[in-house]
Amino acid sequence: MRKLPVYIAIITAALFITSCRKDSDPLFDGVACSGNCYTLTGKLLDSAANAGIARGEIRFYFNDISGTFSKRKIFLGKAVTDADGIYSFKFDGSRFNGARGYYYAEAYKDNLFHDAFYGNRVSTFDLDSTLYNTSVLKN
Repeated sequence: MRKLPVYIAIITAALFITSCRKDSDPLFDGVACSGNCYTLTGKLLDSAANAGIARGEIRFYFNDISGTFSKRKIFLGKAVTDADGIYSFKFDGSRFNGARGYYYAEAYKDNLFHDAFYGNRVSTFDLDSTLYNTSVLKN
């Protein structure tokens, strides 16, 4: 009979661990969107050369600051730029309407992007429901 609490604790821990979303697991695929869609488009630029960066990866996040003692980083998904550095990313923004926070993008291509304080962050921005189903330009 003493083993029952141990089994319950093990099962509870296993369920908790397997139910957590991983930071690398995107919430959206960036292409399909059926509801209140934000469409982010733009060009990943090398400012020194004033040229688009081909095959760069842009990752989109929502930084939820609704919690009292913590911030939660939610990985929305990613886009890869074309040969001219142009990207497009769609996601359903309705689930973030009531949350306090902000969106941001990180860019990855070789060692071109790095900030000592914010890693690969290249843009921080706000979106609201007036921007549903319209293209929002973020270079």
